[in-house]
Amino acid sequence: MKSIWFARKPVQRILISITLLLSLILTALFLSFWNLIKYYIQKNAHENLTFVISRLSNDLDTCLTDLSQCGERLAVNPNIQQFLSAPTRYSNTQAVIDDYYETAAQSNFLSGAILFDMEGHFYRYGGASILTNESCSSLWSQGKIAKGFSDFTINSTQYLCYLQNIYDFQSAGMPQIGSVIVIMPANSIILLMDQYSIYDNICFLLSEGETIVLKTEQEDEISWTGTIYTESASLSNKSYRITACIPKSSLFPYDQVFLFMALGTACIFFCIMSFYILKLNRAISIPIDTVIKEVSHITGSARGRLSLSDAPWLNPM
Repeated sequence: MKSIWFARKPVQRILISITLLLSLILTALFLSFWNLIKYYIQKNAHENLTFVISRLSNDLDTCLTDLSQCGERLAVNPNIQQFLSAPTRYSNTQAVIDDYYETAAQSNFLSGAILFDMEGHFYRYGGASILTNESCSSLWSQGKIAKGFSDFTINSTQYLCYLQNIYDFQSAGMPQIGSVIVIMPANSIILLMDQYSIYDNICFLLSEGETIVLKTEQEDEISWTGTIYTESASLSNKSYRITACIPKSSLFPYDQVFLFMALGTACIFFCIMSFYILKLNRAISIPIDTVIKEVSHITGSARGRLSLSDAPWLNPM
């Protein structure tokens, strides 16, 4: 091999150059092919995520719109307005309960509701009955500030809620007489997101501004190292935004394997070519160099003779 790597003869240099060039070309072809595959994988992932986000955002819009409409229907319900207004405060209780369950029967997501008067007294319905007095008081304090969607956690269970003010339409000026908060467990949205998990380790995030409200759980945290591909969309008439994230390792699980395979193939090719170059060097290059060297020592003598070569095909010369 030393005679190959440190050759100074043109034939040897040409053979070595051809081997190196072919090895580099083979490696470049492998890498170009892999980059082409990665391009189409990313393109396909982008198209799939765009489609998934579009469908999921529509479903989430339907979900949140359903919840807000439940709050609005309860807010304009005559029995609820009578229930909260003086001097009939807290009368007609059974009618309010019946109206709540009628509203809940028309919804796929409503799990409970809380009525508040202007002093912060509250009454719980449906799934909201599991909330403690402290939790309801905290929601009322928040509700006095913010109207619309929000989230809260009780006993390690996360909920999404919608607050709607209630006004007395029978009085002049329509003064506010209370509020209603309709709630749904966040797990309902998580299950909705999981239906669109078309890739391994895909993660959906429901965010409000820079704050993540909900996200699907991922078991393999290590796989999230490296590049992350995302697509997102804003929900209609809401402050929320839905985002789908895919780690690089899910789209290209054999990225490093393919790279090592390309380099390994190039190395094997180089070794095989080097072996054949060694054979060619011994069979062709060295005998020719020997003949040239001996011929150069003949100074025109007619009796000059060359010794027999190790290459029989050169002896007739």
